[in-house]
Amino acid sequence: MRAAFQFALSFARSEKRGGIQQIIQHQAVGYALADAKTTIEAARVLSWHACRALDTAAPGALELAIHAKVFGSEAAVRVITNLMQVVGVDSYGHELPLAGASGRYGVAAFRWRQYRRSPPPVARAYARSRV
Repeated sequence: MRAAFQFALSFARSEKRGGIQQIIQHQAVGYALADAKTTIEAARVLSWHACRALDTAAPGALELAIHAKVFGSEAAVRVITNLMQVVGVDSYGHELPLAGASGRYGVAAFRWRQYRRSPPPVARAYARSRV
């Protein structure tokens, strides 16, 4: 996530699309980058806190680690998606770090969210047969 953020930040500072000013000067781009940085740091701090809790065998450490994992995974998908919107159509090129990150984080998280919303067809059929 940090590499994708650094790329999007340098892209926003250097590109001038549709005008004479850099795209980082646009309010929506600045807000998207600030939100991405805040989310990345929140995921890092939560992960560090969970690691320290596990190292010291604190009560509730396993639950905290699970929360950190879930938050980090969902944050990665949201941050990468927002950064791809900042960069635009260029972000889909496979030579850029955003395309690889979207493949790593996006597909697995999308499948997990889709599974959480509705159980797989086999489970639905089994549940209907038990009624």
